[in-house]
Amino acid sequence: MDVSFMNNAMGSAFTFRFAFYFILCFAILWNDKERMKIIWNTMIKKFIWKRKFPGIMYALVPVFAILLSIVSVIPKMIIYYVIFPEDIFKIFDYLKKIFTSM
Repeated sequence: MDVSFMNNAMGSAFTFRFAFYFILCFAILWNDKERMKIIWNTMIKKFIWKRKFPGIMYALVPVFAILLSIVSVIPKMIIYYVIFPEDIFKIFDYLKKIFTSM
């Protein structure tokens, strides 16, 4: 964990608090260890993999994630080119240079 952006006082307070919360979480889990054993056994040992969708749907998830990240840039581009319309011509000149060099 990177705490380099914090000054010394904040960094030491954060590490103390983080260690305290870590110990507190361990104490809570230790207190409920019987229920944790039941939950662990239910999740791990009795787990049956059931796919509700065809395999191709699971394979398309990364493709759609990439498309969604690309589509989210379009409104930003529109706003940018409305504010700075002269940059559109720079892009067209750059694309023309790329295609003529092929």
